[in-house]
Amino acid sequence: MATNLPSRDPAPLDPARLDPASPEPMTPEPTALEPSKPSANEPSARANAIGVAAMLVSMAAFVINDTCVKLASNTLPIGEIIAIRNVSASLVLLAAMVMLGDRIWPRRLPVRLIGLRVVGEVCSTILFLVALVSLPLADITAIAQVTPLALTAAAAIFLGEQVGWRRWTATAIGFLGVALIVRPGSAAFSTGGAMVLASIVFVVMRDLVTRMIPMTVSTGFISLTSALSGILAGLFLLPFETWRPPTLAEATLAASAGVFLAIGFAMIVVALRTGDVSVVSPFRYTVIVFALLAGYVVWNEAPDALALAGTAIVCGAGLYTLHRERIRQRADAASVPVTTFASPSSAISSKSRNHKEH
Repeated sequence: MATNLPSRDPAPLDPARLDPASPEPMTPEPTALEPSKPSANEPSARANAIGVAAMLVSMAAFVINDTCVKLASNTLPIGEIIAIRNVSASLVLLAAMVMLGDRIWPRRLPVRLIGLRVVGEVCSTILFLVALVSLPLADITAIAQVTPLALTAAAAIFLGEQVGWRRWTATAIGFLGVALIVRPGSAAFSTGGAMVLASIVFVVMRDLVTRMIPMTVSTGFISLTSALSGILAGLFLLPFETWRPPTLAEATLAASAGVFLAIGFAMIVVALRTGDVSVVSPFRYTVIVFALLAGYVVWNEAPDALALAGTAIVCGAGLYTLHRERIRQRADAASVPVTTFASPSSAISSKSRNHKEH
């Protein structure tokens, strides 16, 4: 999927490090002599425009990746497609790391965390792409958008993150939207729909583990392990499929999917590191628009009214959760002591404000 998903909240080139980004460096506040110089935490309008454009390119690339996979699945086994796609993506990412001078192998490798992350990546890839073969592209993409809501709930349960009643409510409403898409009588009410929901469980597992990986492990390395994990996912299906040498057209489709997957990873990192996350992140949901267009143009698919309503509910719940997260971040920032001479009592009250629910 374009486990588009991809959270440290992703800071990567992959659907787990692809989200909230790594901490940005602090710069001195502008003085009267430097009125137009923005701080590192306040991207300029131009930076936000670049970030939004990168996010749009990323979402379009992820949909093109899924489209290529779905087209190739007409004649090639899905495991073989996954393997070819991810070999292509791995080569692109490896070349980018070399060109950018990124460290390919970290000094200290958290083997257990990387291993858990690979398990989540392999399982989510297999489940999502097997489901992709049988479901309309727009439906499967819409269901996948509940992932951030599921991650919010999982972070509260397993990592002890503070989640207020508003975000819990938004999460519940988002799952009601999914129920409208995956309802009896719909195309998504099938084994494929169940597989997409199961894939979300493993995506959430992957993203939670990603948050625990030290920042000394580079984004490039995390992204590369995601691509390499996909190769393992393809090979895992080999005993259950009959592989054959692909034709030039089939190989081109599968390899192109890998190129667009790598582009999606790269552009989402550019987006989240260039623009303000609160400005850029909502444009993730344009993936629904691109999926609707691809489904209609390539397969003449069009969701029914209830599926569209469910899609709108999922997106609305996700956008509201982003809004509440932004409010929480501002409240946390406002509660940080601005002097080193704060009394113990003020420090305690500041800490309590940090843990208020939003």
